[in-house]
Amino acid sequence: MNYRQLPPLAELRAFEATARLGSFSAAARALGVTPSAVTQSVRALESHLGQTLAVREGRGITLTAEGAQLADGLRDGLGAILRAVEAARADARARPVQLTMTPIFATNWFMPRYARLRAAHPDIDLYLFPTGGIVNLAAGEAELAIRFGSGAWDGLTSTPLVTAAHIAVAAPSLIPSEGATLEVLQGLHWLQELDSDDIAQWMRLQGLPQPGSSRVTLMPGNMALEAARAGQGAVVTTRLFVDDDIAAGRLVPLANDLRIGDGYHIVHRPGPLRYPVKALRGWFLKTAQEDARAYQRTEQKRAERSARLESNKEVKAV
Repeated sequence: MNYRQLPPLAELRAFEATARLGSFSAAARALGVTPSAVTQSVRALESHLGQTLAVREGRGITLTAEGAQLADGLRDGLGAILRAVEAARADARARPVQLTMTPIFATNWFMPRYARLRAAHPDIDLYLFPTGGIVNLAAGEAELAIRFGSGAWDGLTSTPLVTAAHIAVAAPSLIPSEGATLEVLQGLHWLQELDSDDIAQWMRLQGLPQPGSSRVTLMPGNMALEAARAGQGAVVTTRLFVDDDIAAGRLVPLANDLRIGDGYHIVHRPGPLRYPVKALRGWFLKTAQEDARAYQRTEQKRAERSARLESNKEVKAV
């Protein structure tokens, strides 16, 4: 089949609409263009075929025999194309979005916000599979991923989602009254997320020797956090995962925050995205931005409250 012999689709659509509706103006309204554009398209089609297809008659048109024959064929052909496109669009909307992220991100960031996603997009079906391994997006193993790192992944489109300062924390029961001294840090047992070197990086940035393998237990990140909350060891993790724990006193910081890597990114293959994938990506970005603004407001209020307390102390001292 030689598709190069086909006239432009715009010309065929203009003629089919004109034949079906009986006038250039009616076809123009249906197609969302001007009547002159429809007229020009029909005349171009006639020139392409070398035949007259429609003749003006009053405010309408009359089809020639050749025009009537072509109109019948186009009605069936364009109708079949439309049904195929609608079926493909419906399939694209109906398939669940395949989403992957690390277990620690799923447990501590995504699931607390899952109700917000369902309220915003009840029509999106989701297939979530948390894993610490790298999922091959280019091969179609997932459509959307949340990854931690610099964002420079070859052949993929990456957008920053959450900046991630890291912090080492432990349960208060593990930290003596004098605080997290060098001796205390060197005596702690450490819990590390699988496929991560956060502890080594944190220790290096603190100028401390890396703990020996006998003092490090590897496990999924969400399990490491739960174990830390239960007082089974210290963990280096993203600050935003433990802010509530620190505020509630369940965990205590062992040192100041440190930046390890650039943070979490939302990642997908280049090119157009299915409607539900595009909507889900937009929800992630909007939610992260809203949460960042809320966090900044909270921190500002906390700083102002601390400043007032210090000011009151100085007044009382005077």
